[in-house]
Amino acid sequence: MKQMAGFGLPASKASAAALQFCDFGQTGRGAGDLFPTGKTLLILSEEPPVVINADFDVSVASLSPCGVSLTIIDINKIVASVDAALTS
Repeated sequence: MKQMAGFGLPASKASAAALQFCDFGQTGRGAGDLFPTGKTLLILSEEPPVVINADFDVSVASLSPCGVSLTIIDINKIVASVDAALTS
């Protein structure tokens, strides 16, 4: 949520977006877990926030149903940062 708020996203929207990763699992990953392969991305657009599993050569245009504007949060990097802080 800190990273989203840093981009000027209101706290209520940042919190609702983070909730999609932390509190809701989906096929292939549990709540708060990364997908085992590829990138776990949180996509923010005009639509409700969504967590997706993207391979490394995904087209950015394909990540948004509207294809107009979106924000992509790399959850893998956030988890790695938290894990490093907890083990140091």
